[in-house]
Amino acid sequence: MNASTKVSCPSFLHLPVEVRLQIYDRALNRTLPPHSLLRVCRQVREEVLSVVLRKRRFFERLDQFITWAHQSPAHLLPLVRSIHVNCIVSSSLFAAPAPKPSTLWQEIYQSIVSTASTRLPTPVGPLTPSVVAEALAALTGVRDFGIFVMQNVARSPQFLSDQRLLLTTLGTRMPQIQKLELDIDFLPLDFLRLFAAELHHLTISGYAAASDNNKTKDDVDQETNNIAIFRNLKYLQSLTLRNEMNTLLNRVADRDVSRLAPLVAVTPEVVRQMHPLQGFTIVSANDRHFESHFLTAAMIRALLHTHANSLVNLEIWSDGQVTDEVAVELTKLLPRLAQLRTLRLHFRYSQALGLTFKDFVPPIVENVDLQCERC
Repeated sequence: MNASTKVSCPSFLHLPVEVRLQIYDRALNRTLPPHSLLRVCRQVREEVLSVVLRKRRFFERLDQFITWAHQSPAHLLPLVRSIHVNCIVSSSLFAAPAPKPSTLWQEIYQSIVSTASTRLPTPVGPLTPSVVAEALAALTGVRDFGIFVMQNVARSPQFLSDQRLLLTTLGTRMPQIQKLELDIDFLPLDFLRLFAAELHHLTISGYAAASDNNKTKDDVDQETNNIAIFRNLKYLQSLTLRNEMNTLLNRVADRDVSRLAPLVAVTPEVVRQMHPLQGFTIVSANDRHFESHFLTAAMIRALLHTHANSLVNLEIWSDGQVTDEVAVELTKLLPRLAQLRTLRLHFRYSQALGLTFKDFVPPIVENVDLQCERC
């Protein structure tokens, strides 16, 4: 902004305060309807709420989210667009934890800054699946939903069953979701079929347990089932495989990384058989001591085979070093990406290859972020 530019106030505020008070008095006079000022205020409030409620709302626990949904005005819930829930629990996913007693300083702080609420809290009762389903069904406008599930004690079959029930309930009550982010235990991917009608953007780990129908069959049948699941997602535009190794290892026995290999669900062949994607992202954090199951040469070749003519956004984030074969395959893929507009590459690779990835970036790319460290 130039120094000469002045910020102007609405002309109404330039009127003397006495004149404005007279205008308020006449506008709010019940003997002279309609109350134009109140109508303007109500309209502004409705318009502002529609903007505010589009922003993502975060909840620390599942019961906190459900209580909020039950206590919110019913006519405003359809305006909510984005929800993210952290489910960090110590027992059953649906059991609401007992409230923690506040500390002395919290009580003092609350007594100073808080005002007594005149609204009585609406009792939600036990956090049963039916209560959860009722809350989800009321949020008809939600298009973006994220769930992070973490249990701070040893996992149990009941906890895994709770997660499957939650995801199934989410899919049946919110089939309109267009963006789904999941950081969950290794569950079968069959629940994704419930989102096939609208799902555009999906974020998952890429690991999953075998489907119930395939637990006694070989890996080929499991891969075939996963291919069918993703082929059913006809409107899927982008896929993000996000892995944080510390979280993943907390979900396998003895924190043994070798136990993850049989759980790879999004294989190169699955990616090859998907409908053409516009966006593909691999995020691998804290994996510098582990070999990635997804950032592989076969995965890069799968992108080249099926998605080279459709990819608009490609991102690879890793704090580890990619293999020489991956680096070479990337140099073959990049020049073939005819629609690419955004490219972000963050990883280390061998200096012995003598490669500079900048040389392989197509000239049509508008946003380039290359942090490829040679080592």
